[in-house]
Amino acid sequence: MSDGEQAQPTSELSRGSARGETKARAVSAAGDGCEHLRQEVASLTSTLELQRREFRRLSQIVSRVNRGQLLEDVLNFIYDEFADVIPYDRIGYASINHEQELVVSEWSRSRNPQQIVEGYSRPLVDTSLGELVRSGRPRIINDMADYARAHTTSETSHMLVDESIRSSLTCPLVVDGRTVGFLFFDSVQPAAYNDAHVDFFLQIAGVVSVAIHRGRMFSQLSEHARTIEQQNLRLAEENERSRREMALARKVQMALIPTSLPQSDRLRMSVLYEPADQIGGDALSVIPLDCGCVAVYMADAMGHGVSAALLMSVVTAAFRMAITQGDGGHECSPAEVLRQVNEAVVGLFEMNYVTAFCCVLDAAHGRMVYSVAGHPPGLVRRRAGHVEELSERGGIPLGIEDEVAYQDVETDLGPGDLLLLYTDGVVEAVGDDGEQFGLSRLKGLLARGDLAATDTVTQTLHEQLMGHCQCRRLDDDVTVLAVQRVA
Repeated sequence: MSDGEQAQPTSELSRGSARGETKARAVSAAGDGCEHLRQEVASLTSTLELQRREFRRLSQIVSRVNRGQLLEDVLNFIYDEFADVIPYDRIGYASINHEQELVVSEWSRSRNPQQIVEGYSRPLVDTSLGELVRSGRPRIINDMADYARAHTTSETSHMLVDESIRSSLTCPLVVDGRTVGFLFFDSVQPAAYNDAHVDFFLQIAGVVSVAIHRGRMFSQLSEHARTIEQQNLRLAEENERSRREMALARKVQMALIPTSLPQSDRLRMSVLYEPADQIGGDALSVIPLDCGCVAVYMADAMGHGVSAALLMSVVTAAFRMAITQGDGGHECSPAEVLRQVNEAVVGLFEMNYVTAFCCVLDAAHGRMVYSVAGHPPGLVRRRAGHVEELSERGGIPLGIEDEVAYQDVETDLGPGDLLLLYTDGVVEAVGDDGEQFGLSRLKGLLARGDLAATDTVTQTLHEQLMGHCQCRRLDDDVTVLAVQRVA
């Protein structure tokens, strides 16, 4: 075989080899493309899975935040659950008081001792937060120490640096287009925050803002409810204490008005008492004397209620002492009694005074001596039927001035004559028409011929008073004493 004949197969082999290499390279390239595609698919799958997990986490956060009712519940949840999405060592919440233009710290929680505590406030204009109010976007400070040095007047920044804070993410809370507060994420690590943290917060900003604002409102309502409940409990306790005190005061005051009067073969007596309040301010007593006479006093404190009853308890004690300290009553002078009582009570009660009528009845001899301290004059219905008004000629009420001189006045009390003593609550009782019961009406009632006995006088007077007032509440205490010398 010639050399030319032998070269042919070699060339064929070379071409075959080249085709094989080309095919191998094509197969290799195809393999590389598949691997790249597989990598892209895997990367996309991983990204989708990450997004799915983030969305699921975001949904969980939104759901859990929305469950919170009280402000503290919402903020504690944020502190406990946000650590895997936003780094922090401290979280703080401050509200905006738009009326006073203040930023007020209302809650904070930190791993380190804190200087910015609840109640700390700063004027909004003195802070850099006004810019966040206008923009509505979070702000990152990744070198708090450098920021504090550059802002020497920022008290809050220096306090955070003292708390070892080095980075801060401040997030405005916006509800219905209005910034209502701020949420502060603070870290002890420098450069702790980036745009990813801002983006995450922006995704949940609406829900978090509403949840915090709602929690704050609910907490305030709950606090108001607790305050009202505590006030109600205190009021209930005070009411119960007042009820017990009123019951005791009423018992003491009722002792100042006798339920039974000393009757004798020469004198008949009847009393009418109608307090304006549960506790009255009138006093009355009839004291038999060793000489066979009877001392009578009626007193009326300005006003009524507990203070008037307390005043009258002192007045009553002073009357009894002044009346009984004489020589068996032989030298008992109504004017001297009033002088001693005035001396005992003057200056004791500010802005209070007491009117009084005091008399000594000598039924055996038909003689009466009386003295008046600013009290309405007594009335005497004579046996013949006409009514006389005792001459007052008295001094000023008790308890106003020192060393007041009162005067004794003597008159006769014949057989069948009836003496009527009363407080001004009788004549000043007002009906629905605004008209007072009046002294003329009282005299007319006393002059009636069918009212012979003392008990019929007081009973009829009570009926007429109630009819005149027509179930209207009395404006003042009513006390009446009817004393008749037996014919």
